[in-house]
Amino acid sequence: MTIKKLSVQNRELLYYDWMPERFDSIILAIQGLGACADRWTWMAEYLSAKGIAVIALELDGFGESPGMPGYVKNFDVWVNQLGLMHEHLKSVYPGKKIILLGESLGAMIVTRYLESADADKAVLLSPAFVEGKVFSLADKMKAGLGILFNPKLHITLPYKHRDFCNSAEGLNYLARSKRELTRVTAKLSLAMMLLQGALKKDIANIRTPVFALQAGKDRLVNNDATKNVIDRIPSLARYKRYEDAYHSLCIDANRETVFADIAEFSGT
Repeated sequence: MTIKKLSVQNRELLYYDWMPERFDSIILAIQGLGACADRWTWMAEYLSAKGIAVIALELDGFGESPGMPGYVKNFDVWVNQLGLMHEHLKSVYPGKKIILLGESLGAMIVTRYLESADADKAVLLSPAFVEGKVFSLADKMKAGLGILFNPKLHITLPYKHRDFCNSAEGLNYLARSKRELTRVTAKLSLAMMLLQGALKKDIANIRTPVFALQAGKDRLVNNDATKNVIDRIPSLARYKRYEDAYHSLCIDANRETVFADIAEFSGT
């Protein structure tokens, strides 16, 4: 697929899209830490075949975005990107239902945005409200020194492919992808930590109906602590935990069950 470009308020946004001939709903998808927006391909192909359009935004610092890989000035950059695309879609497709969907870090960005904005619905996949697998002490010291003296210093992420999924197809995708990141800058790691802290303060402001999904075998997120945060969302409309699933639900073995649940929620 070829990534597309859109200029909104003097800002260039990059995205992939899957647009069926007829549709009533649009899912605006936001990727997780280190992921490329084309990771949504399986989900997008399934949903577009059901008559749901999918637009996958490429966040700064990831995938094919310009600039230094793994770097972002602050988390407001990501939230603003989401807001610009969301407002653009509302103006271009009046009357269409727009569902914001994020995975992991992307779910945090969606949550932060919804603390001060509204959408028709939202889907949070494996939200990384509380981390499970964390950086080593040495990496934390490296990140701390990097933030002080060299914010563009790169740190290796403490994740392996098998932490994300247990699907042969998913593992093959991760192994072959040239755009998935395994290292991020100290500045980006700080942005993610600050985002985790910020969203917990105002989560009670959310009014958009939310469907939250967790993976029972998630190695990257502390599920119990994250569920406590999810339960604080006043507009939580649906919750489901997939007991045999790994963190990246949309590339894992039982992904079509997840897709079907997303389609059902999006269409209701």
